[in-house]
Parts: sequence; C-alpha cells; structure tokens
Amino acid sequence: ASLEVRFGETLLELVGSEGRPFYHVAALVPGDRGAAAIDWLAERVPLLPDPETGEGRFSFESWSARACYVHDPAGTILELISLAGIEERGARGPLSPRELVGLSEVGLVGDTAAMAARLEHDVGLELWDGVVGVPGRLGFVGERGRSLILCPPARGWLPTGRPAEPHPVEVTLSGTGRSETLLEGGRYRISSGD
Repeated sequence: ASLEVRFGETLLELVGSEGRPFYHVAALVPGDRGAAAIDWLAERVPLLPDPETGEGRFSFESWSARACYVHDPAGTILELISLAGIEERGARGPLSPRELVGLSEVGLVGDTAAMAARLEHDVGLELWDGVVGVPGRLGFVGERGRSLILCPPARGWLPTGRPAEPHPVEVTLSGTGRSETLLEGGRYRISSGD
C-alpha cells in the first residue's frame, strides 16, 4: 500500500513496509512564518518538548531558524522549520497549509563520510554544514533549507533522543541535472532529474 501527499514543491510517497521503520524529516515554511507555523501545528498535535527545558519551540541561532517537532502515527519524527531569508513572502496572520514550501530535510543513517563522498561525486551535493566521519556528529548535504542529513547509526534524534536507525529511502531531486547514486548497499537511492 502507498499514499502520495503533495505539499509545496514536494511530492512525498509513503510506502508500507515490514517492521516498524521511523525517520526524521522536516517540512520547510517561509522564513518569516516560523512563529505562525509553530502555533498552527501546536493547535493540531502536541509538540515534542526539549528534554532540558520542556519547551516545544526550538531556536537554532547559528542557522537563524525556528522549529518544532511532532511524531506521526508510525513514530517518525516530523520537524517544521523556518529559516530566515528563505522563501519569505510577507504573509501575516495564521498560517495556511498552502504556505508549506516542501521538504527541508531527510535523514539518512549510516557511514556519514562514505555517504558524503558518494553524494558529492555522483550527484554533486556538497556538505554545507556539520561534520562527517566523527562519531555522534551530523552532516548536512545540499543547501540551507534543502538538505539530506547524514547521521551515524544510534545517534539520538532531536528532541526525543531516539536512536537513529537505517531504513530505506528514495529521494528524487529537481534542478540538479541527471544523476543517481546508491548509498549504504542500496538502502538509499538518491537521484536527480531536471
């Protein structure tokens, strides 16, 4: 069984599988709509709190970002993130679901250094933030606002600390030319097509 969901620039296809896989994915909202987006989501589902502060609203100063997190019914950690200067449109008032820009982040769990090297060589995606090849550290490949998060196995995902697990993912990018790579023995397929 599968389900397709379109929001903004993203077509997300969810495909049923064996076991209980979970992921980390983030949806992007306009950079000037972070507070409205968090309010909108908080009215619909309980936000996952920061274990240290109990607060469900996160601020990442180094990225000029605001975010919040929730669980989906399968246990996937869904993040809603806004980054200052990205997709800002000057909207006011409550957030409309039509303002969702698309996916901002997809987590890939495995050998971060090897994945980063393949993504740069085969698809032309470069590490723009973070560190690869260092235990417990994340690497961000792509660009600010649209990234693949490279995560070592068992590292805790924010904000729950649940250890990251590798589960199959296919990502098709647009606007990057035609290319493809397989990562982690084929667990991840990253392709691009104009």
